[in-house]
Amino acid sequence: MSLLIRRSLTPLLVVAALFSSLACRKAAKPVAVVEGQAITQEAYKLYLSQRPQGTDPTAALDDLVRLEIAWAQAERTGLLKGADWQEAGAKIRRQVITKAYLQSLPGIAAPSEDVVRGAFLSHNEERHVFHLLVRNEQTAVAARKRLEQGEAFEKVTVELSVDPSAAQNKGDLGWITRNSVVPEFAKEVFAAKVGSLCGPFSTEFGWHVALVKEHRAAGLEAFEKNKGSLMAQAREMALKPVREDAVKPLRGKYPVKVDEGVLSLQPSAASAEADGNKVVGKVDGEPISLRDLLAFIKESMGPGGMDHGQNAATRRRFLELLADEYRLEAAAKQAGLPKRPDVQASLWLTQRRAVKNGFGRDYLLKLKPTDVDLLAYHQAHGDQFKGIGAVKVYLLVASNPAAAGKAADEARKGAAWKTLVARYANQESTGKWDPGFLAVADLKKVLSPDAVKALSLAPIETVIGPVDGPEGPMLFKILDRKVGEIMPLEQCREEVRMAYLGASQETLLQTYLDGEGRKDLKIKVYPENLKP
Repeated sequence: MSLLIRRSLTPLLVVAALFSSLACRKAAKPVAVVEGQAITQEAYKLYLSQRPQGTDPTAALDDLVRLEIAWAQAERTGLLKGADWQEAGAKIRRQVITKAYLQSLPGIAAPSEDVVRGAFLSHNEERHVFHLLVRNEQTAVAARKRLEQGEAFEKVTVELSVDPSAAQNKGDLGWITRNSVVPEFAKEVFAAKVGSLCGPFSTEFGWHVALVKEHRAAGLEAFEKNKGSLMAQAREMALKPVREDAVKPLRGKYPVKVDEGVLSLQPSAASAEADGNKVVGKVDGEPISLRDLLAFIKESMGPGGMDHGQNAATRRRFLELLADEYRLEAAAKQAGLPKRPDVQASLWLTQRRAVKNGFGRDYLLKLKPTDVDLLAYHQAHGDQFKGIGAVKVYLLVASNPAAAGKAADEARKGAAWKTLVARYANQESTGKWDPGFLAVADLKKVLSPDAVKALSLAPIETVIGPVDGPEGPMLFKILDRKVGEIMPLEQCREEVRMAYLGASQETLLQTYLDGEGRKDLKIKVYPENLKP
């Protein structure tokens, strides 16, 4: 073929390639468009793969539209412009594309379905669990004590549990797996012996006491139902061993440029917003703020980690570890991974879920339920709002404020109450120093509201006082409590409101996103495009 013919064909090949590209783009039709933002077939396919088998395709599409509506409303309310989201969004983007980078490396084989199924059936189990949830540790301790003394779990649960479902299920959670509950709960419950109590232990929801009734091996039905999430977890686990090997060659290619002055800022200075925004290092031009570094140290070492993370050497070590995330991101960008449709879909879905949660939290906190809704919830779940009926205490009425102060100091150091009474009490006014349970209604007649509140809410073993009493300064040590009658709505309105919002959050948010939230948005759904 002559040079002339080759040249004449070149424009034709370019045009053909262009038409081919346009045809591919045209074929990738969106499944929905909300305010000009397209929800792609790739995002829909990814979402569906993470749902239980048998999920209705139309219902899945509705879920994705709600995610985009929440995003649009978060944009309108300024949530996406805030510093919190800017940082969270950047972190999500980094996590998504670095995961894609690791998955793209040669020799990385995702575990097969057969392997994941075998591991699941071999190592997973289900447990039949009863549980009660209370607001503080002392109530949980008291609840366990009642259970150990033989009271029925169902009875104690109905009386004490603040779990919204407790009134209906009496604490019976049914069969659960490790992945169906928060990690802190799973750790305690799956370590306990079958037939035994465990707790008190705390999670983000409050304090728990649980009873493990029985256990069984997980079956094929459970695997099939949760296959999407199980396969995703397995792929995540497969990446961990290769991460260190992947990042080693990147450390020389993308060194971290450290600002020594910012690195050595002391905690008092670093707590200021201006200093938190200062750049402590850069990787491939991407800044790492001091606030991000301190947050990373705390996340890595736990809440107490900051006590050990304030010197420059420790900070430098953690800065290098944090910089690895930025190095992987830089390598992923160089490989063009952020432009890949599957990576864009994963980023879209992860960011939308995070924003929906943030927007939903803000929306619910601003929501003011009607009196009718609060009254109905209070009536249906009254057992959640029982006040303290009686408090078991040790008692001391001092002869004078100085004696009361000395008694309080020694009591808090662990002195025996009987000895304190003999040393500092007005014997006639004190009378019986271990009177047992005192009705809160009677205490309200002789003590200030603050003192009664402290006796009702402070942890067991707390020393309360000195407080003014009718016959002199008084001192109490809290030993136990008994639940009283259901408080009137006006006395616990805020508690009822928060409980109502917590129990109804999914329904309330979905109602908004299906109604008021979409009213003035341009939304177009293309169910015919659900199948590529």
